[in-house]
Amino acid sequence: TYSALGPPAKAKSEALFVLQDSPANGEALMFLTENVSGPEETRAAEQALEKFPEKDTPMYQLAVANMAMRKLDLTAAKTAITRALLLDAESPEAHERMALLYLLQKDSSGAKAEFRTAAELASPRSQMKIVYADYEARTGEAGTAKKFLESLTSKTPDFLSAWILLSRVAVTEGNYDKALALLENVVFRDSDNLDARLLQASCWLGKRETQKAVSVLETLDRAYPGAPVIKFQLARAELQD
Repeated sequence: TYSALGPPAKAKSEALFVLQDSPANGEALMFLTENVSGPEETRAAEQALEKFPEKDTPMYQLAVANMAMRKLDLTAAKTAITRALLLDAESPEAHERMALLYLLQKDSSGAKAEFRTAAELASPRSQMKIVYADYEARTGEAGTAKKFLESLTSKTPDFLSAWILLSRVAVTEGNYDKALALLENVVFRDSDNLDARLLQASCWLGKRETQKAVSVLETLDRAYPGAPVIKFQLARAELQD
């Protein structure tokens, strides 16, 4: 994906380059319209929309919806998303955009239903599944989130994002031991996973086992020198010590 290419500016430049060479690349158009910032990038995205040759496709309609939502034109966004769903009723991306639209309309139940549908339709390791579980957890349904994530990790044990979110839910419940045990499923497969290691250090701090936290954080600090989130956690550990 374009987001894996490095800094956001570089990824967006790459998406624009792809669209110049292949104007019908729906993935590049979606990425661009999801990540525009500022008037210059907005103009570039709008020009890419105008040049996109396959306008009666879900990708094009969702890109239109992205731009409409950025302008808070919810009527235009709904029209585009509805058109995308008419073109492909089982598009997880379209259902996720409808969920985002419901959030802008402050319709929590509608958003939850659409996030759930998107998760059910998405591929086995799609981040849409994580978005849905996270939404359930954040809206007071930790039990539903855990049940969903436990099923997910059972079916796809190498889906590291699911283990990490399951661990975060355990942390919010104050169960640091369970969170640490769950995180072992991540570090066993990816010992350098930054999210898992940071959460691991946070758990050790929560258990007041400062030296274990510092050991993890110092290793991360050597791998990612100057990273603010690591420096913050180290400062927190020093205050606790």
